Amino acid sequence: MISHESALSVYGLSDVLPTQPHVIIPRTGSRRHKGIRLHTNQIQKDEITSREGLPITTPERTIADVIVSGLEFGFVKQAIEQALNRGLTTKQKLIRQAERRGGRVAEQIKQVIGVG
Repeated sequence: MISHESALSVYGLSDVLPTQPHVIIPRTGSRRHKGIRLHTNQIQKDEITSREGLPITTPERTIADVIVSGLEFGFVKQAIEQALNRGLTTKQKLIRQAERRGGRVAEQIKQVIGVG
């Protein structure tokens, strides 16, 4: 499924321009695809949706993934604010994702949405 910066681009969130497509594949999937950034992260069913018929991570999962991958905070903040303003997610869904992932994900999401 489409993920990380590529999912941000599909959703039109932030000014990030991915240099290559990012996708999550099953751990048993082939890892040899030139020009594609493959990820084998575990994913829950409630973190998957579809956009124009293609499987894609939800906005909240996408934001968590780019935080973990080290995306610059300014882009993360922009993505969260745009997702909320466009009704693509809610503060409650972001908080659930923050609690699920913990660490830097929780810290950055809570900082942007103003939750202590």
